Amino acid sequence: MSTHAKFSPSASSIWLKCALYPSMKARFPDTSSAASEAGTRLHDLAEKALITGVMPADATDCRAIVPYIEHVRKVFDNAEAPHLIIEGKVQIFGEGCEGTLDAGIVSPEKISVIDLKTGTSPVKAFENTQLILYAIGVIKKHKVPDETPVDITIVQPRKKTGWPVDVWSTTTEAVMRWVPKFEKAMARAEVENPPAIAGSHCFWCPGKLHCDEYRSYHGMKRSLL
Repeated sequence: MSTHAKFSPSASSIWLKCALYPSMKARFPDTSSAASEAGTRLHDLAEKALITGVMPADATDCRAIVPYIEHVRKVFDNAEAPHLIIEGKVQIFGEGCEGTLDAGIVSPEKISVIDLKTGTSPVKAFENTQLILYAIGVIKKHKVPDETPVDITIVQPRKKTGWPVDVWSTTTEAVMRWVPKFEKAMARAEVENPPAIAGSHCFWCPGKLHCDEYRSYHGMKRSLL
């Protein structure tokens, strides 16, 4: 995923709600964590496995990526004249909103956007805004017609419960109806003093302790800073 785009797809669930988040993210960049480093390493191993067929020697690493590898291969093998995207840069709304798609399969009968999640807390595919943005970028680049089926898929081998593959089936037309929502959210964040909206999404904001709206939301006093 991109760490430089102002409107990162991976953080879209936050900036869709809070217009101040992109500015806070720029002022207070995240530091690396053990979880993020492990995720990057597993994504690198998955990319290598898809390209070369070579699986990791470590059994734990294999278990963390095998369902993803198997799903991507299955979708690719079942597609007609497929075009495969692996760790491909996707530009959605210019350089301000771009990211790296884990895997995508584009064919005349369907497009599939597939994301590997390496955490344990379940992530849902249904209306997942990160993957919707990737799908918009793929649809625009490949000029995919309206009503073409779209499968948005989360593969999460290490999640605590449930089947590791979660698929939301939709269409290009339905995906593109999200475009105005994203454009309005980005426009709100570009004004001189973007409005802050506090909520559970604040947990992920690196600048929350410097946000008046967050402190008010949680009843925190300025003197605590």
